[in-house]
Amino acid sequence: MGSNNTVKKLFMLTILGFTGGVIYYFPFIRYVFFDWQNAAMNLTNAQNGLLISAFGVCEVLFFIPSGILADKFSPKKLLILGCVWETAVLFLTAFTFDHGFGFSMFLWILLSIPGCLFWGPLFKEQRAIAGEGDQAFLFGWYYMCNGFTGALLGFIGMKAGTAFGTSDENKFFILTMTIAICMVIATILIALFINEKKMAEMNGVDLNKLQANDFKFSQVGELLRKPALWAFTGVVLGAYCLFTSTSYYSQYLVDVFNVDSSNAKILQIIRQYIFYVMAPVSGIIADKVFKSVSKWFSILFAILEVICISFLFIPDTANANFVSLFSLLPGFFTLMIYGMQMSISKECGIPMVLMGTATGIVSTIGYSSDLWLYAVTGSFLDTMGNAGYKYIFAIITVFCTIGLISAFYVRRKWVASQKQEA
Repeated sequence: MGSNNTVKKLFMLTILGFTGGVIYYFPFIRYVFFDWQNAAMNLTNAQNGLLISAFGVCEVLFFIPSGILADKFSPKKLLILGCVWETAVLFLTAFTFDHGFGFSMFLWILLSIPGCLFWGPLFKEQRAIAGEGDQAFLFGWYYMCNGFTGALLGFIGMKAGTAFGTSDENKFFILTMTIAICMVIATILIALFINEKKMAEMNGVDLNKLQANDFKFSQVGELLRKPALWAFTGVVLGAYCLFTSTSYYSQYLVDVFNVDSSNAKILQIIRQYIFYVMAPVSGIIADKVFKSVSKWFSILFAILEVICISFLFIPDTANANFVSLFSLLPGFFTLMIYGMQMSISKECGIPMVLMGTATGIVSTIGYSSDLWLYAVTGSFLDTMGNAGYKYIFAIITVFCTIGLISAFYVRRKWVASQKQEA
C-alpha cells in the first residue's frame, strides 16, 4: 500500500470515525449527561432506561435490513441519508424535549432509524476503504477516531452547557444543538470526501464489487449456511459483551472497595475511551506480526479469559489500589479486539459483495446482549448486593469463552483454506 493511498484511506476512515462517534452519541447521552437529560425531559430513572431499551430493540430489528440495503444500494448515499435523518431528529429534539415521556419515546424510536441507514453501509465502506491489505490496522483506526470523538463531544458539550446554560433545560438544549451542528459537519464531510470510485481505484478492484447491483436475496440463504458466519457472530458476541461490561468495573470498585467515585470515573474514562488508541496498534500486530486476525484474537480472548476468571476469585479484602489498576486490564485488551472485530470477516470468507448483509446478520445476534444483559445484571445487584458482581463476572467469562472458541474455529478454517489454495 503506497504512502499516498495510506493517507487517503486514513483520512476517509477518520471522517467515518468522526461520523460514527457523533451519530451514536446522542441516543446514549445518559452515559455522561444522565442528570441533565432527566431534568430537562422530566424523566424518571426507569423511563430513561426504557428509552434505551426501545432504541436497542429497534436497532436489533434494523441490523439485517441495514446490511441488505448496503449491498443493494450505494453505501455512501445511505450514509448521507442516515446523517440527514439524524440531524433532523436532533433539531426536532432540541425544541421539543419537554413534551413528556411519550413524545421522548417517539424521538428515541426516530433516532434508531439512522441505524438502519448507517450501520451496514458503515462497515461495508470501511472494508472497501481498507481493501484486502492492512484491514485490521485500518479498522482499528476507525474505532480509535470513533472513541476520541465520543470523548471530545463529552468535553465540548459539558463546557458549552456549563458556560452558557443557566438551568438543566438550557444546558441540555445547548448540548443537543452542539451535537446537531457536529452532525451537519459530518454530513458535509461524507458528501465531499467519501469517494467510492476512488476506493476502488486505490485497491485495484472493480467498482461493481463495491456497488452490488447484481445482489440477490437468495445470497442471504447462502450466507446463513456458512459455518464461518456463525463463528464471526460468536467473535462479535464475545467482544461486545466484554466491551459493554467494562462499565461495571467502576461501580464494582466503588461498591466493594470504597474507591472514591471521582477516581473510579477517571479509570472508566481510560477504560472506555483512552484505550481506543490500542485498536490500530492491535491491528498492526495482527497484520504485521501474526499476519492473521483470528490468531491474534485467539490470543487476546485467552488472555481475557484468565483476567475474567481472576475477578471471580479476588477477595473483598484485597488492596483497593491493586484492584483498581488490575481493573484497567479488561478494557485494555478488550478494545484491542472490539476496535477491529469486523476485520475478521476476510478470514471468515465473507465476500465483499455481501459484507453489508453479513454485518447485519452478525450484529443482530452479536449486539443482542443490549436487550437483556443490563436487566439481568441489574437484578443480580438489586437482589444480591455486592455478591452479585461475582455472577456478573461469571457471565462475562462465559461470553469470553464463546469469543475464544469462535476465533479459534475461524483460525483453523482459514489455515485449512490457505493450505488448500497453496
